[in-house]
Amino acid sequence: MGVTRYLADKSALARLHLEPVRERLEPLITRGLVSVCAATEYELLYSAKNLQDYDRIREVLLPAFPWASMGDDPWEAALRIRRGLAEHGRHRAASMVDLLLSVVAMQEGLILLHYDKDFDTIAAVTGQKTEWVVPPGTV
Repeated sequence: MGVTRYLADKSALARLHLEPVRERLEPLITRGLVSVCAATEYELLYSAKNLQDYDRIREVLLPAFPWASMGDDPWEAALRIRRGLAEHGRHRAASMVDLLLSVVAMQEGLILLHYDKDFDTIAAVTGQKTEWVVPPGTV
């Protein structure tokens, strides 16, 4: 059995300052088992408080993670997931970025690590592996 590798959503990384999340993530990050992708970068930079925070995220935080490729065309796969959600009346339950992260995780064989119930909704359609960084409602 291989080593478990993850793709991090911003919802997990944004809580890294909280002890339970830090205890879960630090060993994984240290071992290089948590990746990010362009969609994660987009979300993190969108949440920057100011220019200095933006630059810190781009120059210090993001380079600390292995990079997962978005692939040549994640859009069509994201639209297929959106259609699957629509079959259940849930097509508005997940953002475009959440769908792209799900596509990347599936393409790269990574478990999507998050703190966002929308990924449970997506996984119900895709069957992909996802994990809450810590149990929901605990942080």
